[in-house]
Amino acid sequence: GEANSVKILQLLKETSNKYDIEIIVATAGKTTEISAATNKLIGKVEAIFISNDNNALAAFGVIAKIALANKTPVFVSDTDMVGRGALAGLGPNQYELGKQTGKMLAQILRGKAIKDLPVEFPQKIELVLNKKIAQELGINFSKEILQDKQHFRHHVLPNTKIRSLHLSVFRKVVKQTKHPSDCPCNNIEQFLHLPANCA
Repeated sequence: GEANSVKILQLLKETSNKYDIEIIVATAGKTTEISAATNKLIGKVEAIFISNDNNALAAFGVIAKIALANKTPVFVSDTDMVGRGALAGLGPNQYELGKQTGKMLAQILRGKAIKDLPVEFPQKIELVLNKKIAQELGINFSKEILQDKQHFRHHVLPNTKIRSLHLSVFRKVVKQTKHPSDCPCNNIEQFLHLPANCA
């Protein structure tokens, strides 16, 4: 599997032992195997967790559909997947992550060498819950969670807007920096290889 998925699974198993949770693994080497892997879990698990595995995320709609049909909640670490059918997600705030990345890109565009940039981690972790999926599963979120405005987001933006949102953040950050007139960021769509009408 992907190196990040293998490492996350290792840490998950170590943590789950402390809470008496059994981890049952279903592997899929490619997206076409996702459906079979998900069906293998049904009836064996009480919930499904998807880490930031590219294969799983690429076919997340399949996972969500099978899980919902079998009344099995899906939890994720990519909060964008909550809008695609996960019950809940705990992970980086994608909007803030876009701004953070934009600032790093701005430093590079101003001439700073990539090797001189320190490694950064997401500065804000957010809990995102899907009320619609909760209702379909017959699950009620506690009032304490719903009233936690600092960490809880009631809904997510449609997936079609996420890339445009990040591009807009990048454009805003770059415009606030001083850079030469011939800098690539003056044509951001070309620099990021995105169509001009994507935002």
